[in-house]
Amino acid sequence: MRFGSKMMPMFLTVYLSNNEQHFTEVPVTPETICRDIVDLCKEPGESDCHLAEVWCGSGRRATQSSAVVMPSFSLGL
Repeated sequence: MRFGSKMMPMFLTVYLSNNEQHFTEVPVTPETICRDIVDLCKEPGESDCHLAEVWCGSGRRATQSSAVVMPSFSLGL
């Protein structure tokens, strides 16, 4: 990912399981879609992964082509 000289990179916290201690930080741009994040976070050989958007204690499954909305996502395995 490239960042323009005037653009401050943003990082998305992605929880890799239901355990809040198992997470990673992923750089995102306005062009980043959910599929990009799944591809960065999944382990080799994993096939059934998805992002779940978490907001105020509730969540929903994010579509692969949807744009990233801050602040955090969980990777469902």
